[in-house]
Amino acid sequence: MFLKNLMYKKWILLLLLLTTMSAAAKLTNESSNKTKQIKGYAPYIQSIAAQANLDNQYIFFPDLTPALTPGIILAVPSSLCSPELFKANEDLQPYFNLRDEDNDKCSVLETHNLDWYILDNKDTEWNAVVSPDDLIWTLITDVDSILPPSTNMLSQYTSRLKIPENAVNKRIGFTYSPISATGNPNKGTQAKIWDISYFFGQKPTSQALLESAPNLGEKITQIPLPIHTQIKPNFARPIIKTLYMYGEFSLSSTLEAQYQIEPDSIGSNELEMRFWWGPKGTTKNLGRITNTDFQNSPYSPPLTDSDIGSVIEVTAMAIKKQDGLLIVSEPYTIDSQDPNNQFYYPPSIDNLTLSMQPRVNESVYGKYTFNDGGKKNSIDNSTYIWQIENDSGKWDTLITGTILESGVTPEFKNLKQEYAGKSLKLEIIPSDTDDRIGSSNSVTSEVIGVLRIETNYNEVDYIINQTNALQLKATIYYSNGDIITHNINKWQSDDKDVSIDSYGFVTVNPELTEEKTVNITISYLGQQALVKLNIRKNTLIINELHFNEPILINKKITASYLLEQFNSENLDESTYEWFYLSLENKWIKFDEGKVNDPGMISTVSTIDHLFAGKRIRLEVTPFNQVGDTGPISSIEGNVESLIELILTPSELTFNANESQSKQINAIASYEYGSQLDLTSIGIWQSDNNSILVSSNGSVSIVNQNEAIQGKVMFIYNEFTREVNVKVTPVEPSIQNLIIKGSPIINGTLEATYEFDSNLFPNFEDNSTYTWFYTLPGSSKMFWSDGTISQSGVIPPSPKIEPFHAGASITLEVIPTDQFGVTGEKSITSMEIEHLVSLSLAPNELRFNLGETSVKKVTASALYSLGSVIDVSAKGSWSAGNPNVLIETNGNVFISSLNSMPITSEVNFKYGVLTSSIPVIVQSITADIRNLRLIGTPMINQSIEAVYDFDPNGMLNIIDKSTYRWFYKDFSNNQVEWSRGDIIQSGLVPNSPIIDASKVGYTIIVEVTPNDQFERPGATQVAQSVVETVTNIEIIFPRTEKMNTVAPTYLMAKGTLESGTIIDITSNGTWTTTHPNVTSLGNGVFTVPYYVYEEQDNIPITFTYQKLSVTKVARADNYNLGDLLGAASFYREHAVVIYANSTPEIRLWGDYWLSSARNNQNIILSGGSTGVECGAFSQNGCYLELSRLQVNSGLKVDMTYDAARPNDTTIIRSLSWYTNDNVLHTFVGNASGTSKSQTDIIRNTAPIYGIIFFSTGAIGSSTSYIKGLRLIYQ
Repeated sequence: MFLKNLMYKKWILLLLLLTTMSAAAKLTNESSNKTKQIKGYAPYIQSIAAQANLDNQYIFFPDLTPALTPGIILAVPSSLCSPELFKANEDLQPYFNLRDEDNDKCSVLETHNLDWYILDNKDTEWNAVVSPDDLIWTLITDVDSILPPSTNMLSQYTSRLKIPENAVNKRIGFTYSPISATGNPNKGTQAKIWDISYFFGQKPTSQALLESAPNLGEKITQIPLPIHTQIKPNFARPIIKTLYMYGEFSLSSTLEAQYQIEPDSIGSNELEMRFWWGPKGTTKNLGRITNTDFQNSPYSPPLTDSDIGSVIEVTAMAIKKQDGLLIVSEPYTIDSQDPNNQFYYPPSIDNLTLSMQPRVNESVYGKYTFNDGGKKNSIDNSTYIWQIENDSGKWDTLITGTILESGVTPEFKNLKQEYAGKSLKLEIIPSDTDDRIGSSNSVTSEVIGVLRIETNYNEVDYIINQTNALQLKATIYYSNGDIITHNINKWQSDDKDVSIDSYGFVTVNPELTEEKTVNITISYLGQQALVKLNIRKNTLIINELHFNEPILINKKITASYLLEQFNSENLDESTYEWFYLSLENKWIKFDEGKVNDPGMISTVSTIDHLFAGKRIRLEVTPFNQVGDTGPISSIEGNVESLIELILTPSELTFNANESQSKQINAIASYEYGSQLDLTSIGIWQSDNNSILVSSNGSVSIVNQNEAIQGKVMFIYNEFTREVNVKVTPVEPSIQNLIIKGSPIINGTLEATYEFDSNLFPNFEDNSTYTWFYTLPGSSKMFWSDGTISQSGVIPPSPKIEPFHAGASITLEVIPTDQFGVTGEKSITSMEIEHLVSLSLAPNELRFNLGETSVKKVTASALYSLGSVIDVSAKGSWSAGNPNVLIETNGNVFISSLNSMPITSEVNFKYGVLTSSIPVIVQSITADIRNLRLIGTPMINQSIEAVYDFDPNGMLNIIDKSTYRWFYKDFSNNQVEWSRGDIIQSGLVPNSPIIDASKVGYTIIVEVTPNDQFERPGATQVAQSVVETVTNIEIIFPRTEKMNTVAPTYLMAKGTLESGTIIDITSNGTWTTTHPNVTSLGNGVFTVPYYVYEEQDNIPITFTYQKLSVTKVARADNYNLGDLLGAASFYREHAVVIYANSTPEIRLWGDYWLSSARNNQNIILSGGSTGVECGAFSQNGCYLELSRLQVNSGLKVDMTYDAARPNDTTIIRSLSWYTNDNVLHTFVGNASGTSKSQTDIIRNTAPIYGIIFFSTGAIGSSTSYIKGLRLIYQ
């Protein structure tokens, strides 16, 4: 009982001590026991607001407030942190006014913590929002949206925001934590600005060192330039495609501004147009959405005298109305000098002419072009006036009227004879249907009279009974020089037998038989002309009698003529006679007849060869069916003469064994190209008895065994012709000569043939061959020759060399037998593959300046059949720079005298082809410029770096740079972190994740430039400091309490500059000055099991970098002996399992748990302080353990006394209750060795309590357990 009362007293004392020390710990947070802290005031922001750069905004609300849209930049003018800038910018002071009750200045050495957020409503409408808690805050982290501090918009110490696309229809807010240059503390609490249309401000810090109290800031007043805070989409801007002026640029008229809008930029939305008119240079600056002095009408004010003499302009603006917003176009300005303007002027009459020069008794009309002056839809309504000049020089009006068809006046018909020689004027006054009248235009021309009349005949014959119509025509010669042919009804005959109609057609009395002469006259406008008509009888005449073609042997003679008679309906019945001139110079008739086809005559039969060279005569007498006749007409001609006699063939050749006869033909050629076969007509003769010739020219030989030469002769009239006849021995021949093989470079060719003995089977093949080649543009060259050793097979050619490319290969074979008789040479040929292209490798040579190495260039020739040959040593090499040296085999090096970079080429010529590759001598390497880290290094994040790769003017350089990441601790120890090759030029791969051990360290990145030619340059370095921990705190699993029966696991947490809280338990130093408490490091402290008394005033100190914090705790002593009381009563001490911080519970003591004591069980139970528990049951007292859901399981482990070697304790039984009132029991092994443990206990329901007991091994009555351990897995 004494022990129980003592435990109650210790609990009360512990509670009092913990209460006192906990309060003390809060007041001494971040304190040191060496130096007393000076209490100060945290800084606060008295007034703050964001500014938007809306200079180029084109989207407005109806109240003309610019809208916030994605891409707009927001910034806080934190540059006002500088006192000098703060004083110089009084108008901007409300946007950033940092205060400190200690009069500490704003820090200009640190980047201030300002974060941007997208705000969205929860359940409260925007107009009802009164607190930042009414909104959903989403931090913006996108690197494309968060812009680094900049002097732009005076945001030197805080980040700027480029409004992102995902903020559309939402709002923007930001948080800011003030920071002063000096003082303790120098950081204030965070302000939340949730309505950027207002200035916000924090209340002054009212208590020294009080930082933890919320001071989120409140609205002060609206910013000077009102804005709507909801972010709107970037709607497409309307586009004015064209703008020009239209109208009559004259006094008092108005001009219209005509325009065209890009349809896709408007869609189906409403469009408003605004216009500003004025003198040039005055309207462009007026084209603003905020300028309310505008007009919607496109028409200008009426033009004044000053406008006519000056340049005016108009500015137009399109406003699209979409989703309640005004989307404004770029203002568009033009002036009256713009070439696209369409001005119009009063109408005018242009190009006025008369259809012809006016003539007496004829009609005339006017032609013109109506000029509408540029006015659209203008209709011609002009008037016209015809006038004649009178004798006094004045104009008399003849006709007036309104134009009916634009461009032409009505006709002025039948000009009177009295107008002849006078001036006729046409005047047109321009006007249109809009009653616009312009200046009149006129044209004047003299009316033309008649000078004389001429007829188409002065005298003409008419044949009695002729059927052809005779028409007389009159040509009128006018005073202006015009000549016009008329049909005028003014003809008159002086004989009754002759009449003439109005068209000039003459009619003669058909009963007239006597010849006579009749006078016919024509009179017109005072002039007269006379025609004499001679009436004659009909006489037949043969005209144009001629031979149709030369008179040819073996063809009929034909002739043609024209029979002239005045009645063409009478049939031609003329007669003809044919004659030839004999040797006695007499005409002998050989044919006669009557014409069948009018105008055509022919001999009855063809002309025999006997007529060659004779004179022929044809006489024709004209007759018709009515008996009319006329004089005889005749022609003469010569029959063509024999000029040549040709024998074919011109020579006959027989083989010695040939028995077949051969034919010779004799062909006569005449003067005009006729040919006649005279083979069977002349005389054939032979001059050799062994050569026989028949009367029809057939030739054969008598002797078949000898060589014979003779002649065959043909005689006709005075012509004698000969044919040589030759008999030759039989010769062999070559058939089917074929070249085989592929004609490729470095190859050879073969050939085959067939040897033909020409029916002499005993011949032997002793033929010879010769190979030739012919290069393009050259003559044939000998290659090789020889005598064939195997009939039908030609020995191979020599090897085809590269210089043979494109050559023609010729093979000649002469057939020869064993007697030396040779036959006709046989020839065949083949083309060698030709050179197609050259290629050089590599495709580029690069040298560093001063480099002495030799680099090889290989030249390869590609041929048409696919051969690829190395011709490096067979062509000619050259370089485009004297300091680039090249050897004949393609080795390239740079002259030692060269001191300058070179960009040149190496050229190789082979045959007709040339190929080149560039040669570059470079003196510089690439550089890394503007290497920088993106953002501030943050814990649990990696950081990236970017740079600019500068090839320094070198072409085709690939970025092959390398990088290394380092971190440097507070002792300036620099440790390499990672390294690698750059994958994407300009972007360094991210660093490793920055863990909590590197808080405050310096992160360093090095980039070494390199390229594909392995030329590293100078390494560039950039660095930045990791955010630091500003506050640390010790966390106990139970409020400032420690265990004695199990280790106590403490945790240390640190708050970063960004406000993030991190676990730094393993990154600092844990210490205590208490003699009975041991620090195992990493926040683990133990109290030995043999310490029976509870321990008070245990100082626990955690030191991290330059920060240190101390908390005072106490330890409860849970002794195993205290748990072993009477069988029915147990202590209330509860052992709590902390799932995350206390992975195991150990029960230690100087009592032994013996199986000899009946049912001596260890009971883990408990209840409220000071209440004794009865026997364990499911309705008894419960541990705090009952609140633990054991999902992973508990493992029970025993420790036995090492001094008792026979101890083979096992867990015999273990039971536990769950909140479903079910008792669960595990039965252990019946036997075991030295040490054993239970299986894992698994249950998904909370556990109320655990009972376990032990038994000895088999054959043993006693076993001892010194300690037990519950392990939470």
